[in-house]
Amino acid sequence: MKTLGGYTVVEVLVASAAFLLVVVVALETTTRLAVSDEGQTVYAVAGNQVDKLLREVSDGRHSEGVTTRSYDWGTVTTTIAPYRDGLQVADVTARITSGRKTISRRRIIEIDDEN
Repeated sequence: MKTLGGYTVVEVLVASAAFLLVVVVALETTTRLAVSDEGQTVYAVAGNQVDKLLREVSDGRHSEGVTTRSYDWGTVTTTIAPYRDGLQVADVTARITSGRKTISRRRIIEIDDEN
């Protein structure tokens, strides 16, 4: 029988099949865990929306004040206020209506005087 670096072709094929089986089982388990509860996806969507709004605020796309946006899953309130010389504080809070959970993020932003 031919050998590949000290292993026979049969040993290599058996090891490859065993490795493939482990990968398939791991992927199947991961997908089942990720899609465990539909209600949990609302928290992920809300968290992504909060992070998106924080990026927009950091890029200077929002002015000072309070803004509230409504979504199917709840509301997001963005508050931008003066902080110190040349700085603003931005608070973004998501309130989810189907549960009592809120997601809040705060960021200090440098004011761009060129605009």
